[in-house]
Amino acid sequence: MVFKSALKTKTICRPLIVSFTLSVVSAVTIFTLIVVNPHLINWSDFVSLQTGAVIIKKGEAKSLYDVSLQAKIQNESINESTIRLLPFRMLPPAAFFLSPLSFLGLVSAYRVFAAFNLLGLFFSVYQIKKLLRWHGLLPYLIAFSYWPVVSTIFKGQISIFILILFTFLFIFINKKRPFSVGVIASLLFNKPQFLLMIPFLFGLVENKLKFLYGFLLSSVCLFFLGVLLVGFDTMLRYPVFLYITENPVYGSYMERYSSIFPLFLVIKERFFLFDTFPFLANTFFYLTSVVYFWIRKGKSSPMLSFSVGIVFTLLFGIHIWEHDFSILLLVVFFMAYYWKKTRNLTYLFVFSFLYLLPFLQYLVYQSTIPLGLFTVGLFMLSSRMQHTFNKVS
Repeated sequence: MVFKSALKTKTICRPLIVSFTLSVVSAVTIFTLIVVNPHLINWSDFVSLQTGAVIIKKGEAKSLYDVSLQAKIQNESINESTIRLLPFRMLPPAAFFLSPLSFLGLVSAYRVFAAFNLLGLFFSVYQIKKLLRWHGLLPYLIAFSYWPVVSTIFKGQISIFILILFTFLFIFINKKRPFSVGVIASLLFNKPQFLLMIPFLFGLVENKLKFLYGFLLSSVCLFFLGVLLVGFDTMLRYPVFLYITENPVYGSYMERYSSIFPLFLVIKERFFLFDTFPFLANTFFYLTSVVYFWIRKGKSSPMLSFSVGIVFTLLFGIHIWEHDFSILLLVVFFMAYYWKKTRNLTYLFVFSFLYLLPFLQYLVYQSTIPLGLFTVGLFMLSSRMQHTFNKVS
């Protein structure tokens, strides 16, 4: 009787999952590639990527991080004088990689880039499904309905690329290939806030020397490739450029970030503390979390430890927006998979909480997201969660 009931439930659920998945994937694809308004594209983050590509096309590579040149390029591309400068902040190889898009108009280039984002998402989900041996379409439904992922695609951001990097980081950790983990980790320099994941990766790999060798060798190669493409002086100006453009004039509103940093800003203003308090507090709690992770990691499975690293990276990464939460999709996948496998309500609770967390910023106070992340990170390092996870890993 129980078997028949389970079989009946499965028979009903499978067509529903297929229908919902096809509907959600189709809706995101159609809106992105066909329906999207050009006015929205003008306000999207893709404008900054197109700016870097156009500069390369014009043969101005040595001035890639010139604010005035970037502003001029954007003014020529966008017919809306109210648009603020969205600076291109990625490494020079990324600008050269994106340069083919400069031969297209802004709208056409956006659609091509969106198509690659969609393909990248399919690829990342497929790799995780393959690793977990998870059959069915449920992972695609989760991915294409997860708000940070949808936001990434609509805004023309590179967070899907970062998601692919994190996917391969976990795959190579799982396959015990520390050199490859180090090489992939070096690519996070394109989004410096994600470099906070490095201490967690270092703790996860067994051969730490090979990891450091891969990371340092690849980082040096990236630097000299940048020198070859844009010149030594331009590469030296890159860190200064990142610092200069980290202010509201260029769209960096620190009080709106989804990390814990805005909470420290509120505390500073409420209690009239010194200006460097938010940075010092963020650094202190980040280092404390890394130390606590290192103490507890020996009792956790690699999957759970990797998930904790993602959570704390997003929590203390400072320059974290809602689309950056795309990498949290991996943790959502892990929790959903183990709930499906064990029917343990602990996994269902964490999965539901992390899946819904990005939506809460529109319903409640901004601090909900970092406090929620902090709670989840500590819970994942708790003995109960580690014991539960280790039993089925």
